[in-house]
Amino acid sequence: MLTRRPRPSARRLLSQRLVVPVMCASVTFIAIVDGAITTVALGHRPGRFDLTGLLLSAAGLGAAMFGVSEGPNRGWSSAAVLTALALGAVLLTAAVAYQLRTAEPLLRLRLFADRLFRDTNLINLVGLIPILGAMYLGPLFLQQAQGRTALESGTGTFPEAFGVLLTVQVAGVLYARVGPRIIVGCGLAGVSAVLVLFAQCDEDTGLWTFRAYMFLLGVAMGGVFMPTTVASLANIARGDLAQASTLNTVVRQTGGALAPAAVTTVLVLGTPAGAAAEPPLGAYQSAYYVLAVIAAVTAVFAFTLPDGPARAAAAAGSRNRAAQAARNVPRDGVRKA
Repeated sequence: MLTRRPRPSARRLLSQRLVVPVMCASVTFIAIVDGAITTVALGHRPGRFDLTGLLLSAAGLGAAMFGVSEGPNRGWSSAAVLTALALGAVLLTAAVAYQLRTAEPLLRLRLFADRLFRDTNLINLVGLIPILGAMYLGPLFLQQAQGRTALESGTGTFPEAFGVLLTVQVAGVLYARVGPRIIVGCGLAGVSAVLVLFAQCDEDTGLWTFRAYMFLLGVAMGGVFMPTTVASLANIARGDLAQASTLNTVVRQTGGALAPAAVTTVLVLGTPAGAAAEPPLGAYQSAYYVLAVIAAVTAVFAFTLPDGPARAAAAAGSRNRAAQAARNVPRDGVRKA
């Protein structure tokens, strides 16, 4: 049994989620920079700056996420939370309506009319919640539920990176052969299975066991990020690549902001009212189970992904590279400079 050290209350610990609205408000700024860089790189002239779209999107995301992140703390029926959620919904609705009508929108939402682009972004949005939620929950579990140090927490979660690096290499080879549907579906199913393993952890679970689970989580995660991003652009015209990249960034950043909000909601709801200590062990286990369910549902949806165009685009790219390589090798076998 580990020696337990005094720790702050759950409410104070989980107050970190106040940064979530700020993160969401910055999403549109990140999108602008990302889109501008991509536009210039593709040789296109940037359009007129959409200030109205920026203000509506940033304010709407910030207000909505403030309501989501503060709901567990202030109560979902509190005036501040209800006002923030309502204001966010109104502003985001106005942002969508405006950007569907304007000629040069900040976010070209019309691209979501393409099913492959829409489905891959939906997978990114929802699928990032269990993935990043587990990354957020792991250090809390190690330090609060098990009483470990920050150093032990850091060394307990880093093996995930090695798992991601391993799978990304394999996914890159298999992408053109089997398509993103199977890779992403299996990746999310693996994430769900590993999260169930995490839910079995208790105060006596060894650090090396936790590290092994983190490595397996990374292995599963590696089958999600690259294939969804590449597949999302399969049907996008070259002139729309900058806007598509911008929307991908917005979706990923929003999913990343929702992850800690979802985790803290479960932890706070699982903590007895007025508790002076951290959430009980059962709250952490429930959080892992909730994340596992989200990953499983997203995996089922991923297996319906219409990835025919993505496979065709990948195969065409492979043939073009092979043809280019063949043209660079003359009959005498000496490669051209």
